[in-house]
Amino acid sequence: MDDRFYILVTGNCVVERHSQRVGALDTGDCFGEASYVPGAKRTATIRAAAAVTVLKVSSTLLEQVSASCQLRFNRVFLSALIARLQSAERARPSAA
Repeated sequence: MDDRFYILVTGNCVVERHSQRVGALDTGDCFGEASYVPGAKRTATIRAAAAVTVLKVSSTLLEQVSASCQLRFNRVFLSALIARLQSAERARPSAA
């Protein structure tokens, strides 16, 4: 696995796990962020629903920016991950 993650600049993608759709990504969403965390493994496949534009971000390069830029990135990154986890939790069927 490389050290890059991606931000969806335009377009939409489908998130699949074991060949089943489990979610969708829209403009502004990120994927591949497991590469930003050492030891994390990829758990889903991202497929473009149509033409997309992505911004590739190297975590190695990100380590070279100023501390304030890294802090800002980490805050936004964590907020996005928390929102994704909360969204997944709401989407799970409740046990009866």
